[in-house]
Amino acid sequence: MSTEELTIQYSGPALVDHTMDLAIFSSSLLALDHMCQGANSILNGASATDIQVKLKAPHQGCVSITIQIIEVTIQAAPLVSVGDILKALGLIGTGISGLLWLMKRRKKRKIRQALLNMVNFYRPPDDWDEEKIAEVLAEVEALKNSMSLRIEGEPKLVDASLDTMRLYCDASIRMAQQQFVAPLEAEGIEQIRIQHNGETVGIVEKEDVTNEYYDVIDAEEVSRILPMIPTRNPA
Repeated sequence: MSTEELTIQYSGPALVDHTMDLAIFSSSLLALDHMCQGANSILNGASATDIQVKLKAPHQGCVSITIQIIEVTIQAAPLVSVGDILKALGLIGTGISGLLWLMKRRKKRKIRQALLNMVNFYRPPDDWDEEKIAEVLAEVEALKNSMSLRIEGEPKLVDASLDTMRLYCDASIRMAQQQFVAPLEAEGIEQIRIQHNGETVGIVEKEDVTNEYYDVIDAEEVSRILPMIPTRNPA
């Protein structure tokens, strides 16, 4: 059994008394559950194991909650662990963009080109120590399973993992993501902060939602990107 724990913190003038409208709160959390369950199904396919998303008792005096995402392995382990599922969604981890942060970086602009990264690793220089070699190998491994995206108006290519792009191209995941950040549409709620292991993974601001950065899929764009993404081979 594998468990990841997230802290979701909602903040803004409407929450100074540490209360929040239940309808707004519950719909955001249900969307989080849908994102995790949907991503598990998309990324693991037939090998998907049960994932349980549970609410842990919050600390007194704040609108901040702790979520446990539990991977229940009955027989064979899934192809994609619960940690890697959350990385693809952008809920934990750093480095190559997860979905939540790819959308924020993209700013509703079109992805004009998606390039599958082809990486070869040659013999390292003799003066590299084991730590340096391990660091570069980890970067190479990440790039092997990623795409470089040319976003309209963006001067540099943006990297995203193949799993992130699989989720990017799924309509139900994109809709659930919209619902997850929807509390920011309410007056007086300004920010959603996501934390993992005590560290802030990222922040979604009201202006991100006002500017519709978390939009639904563009069928034409997806029709260009999806054929570029390799089919995941079963273990």
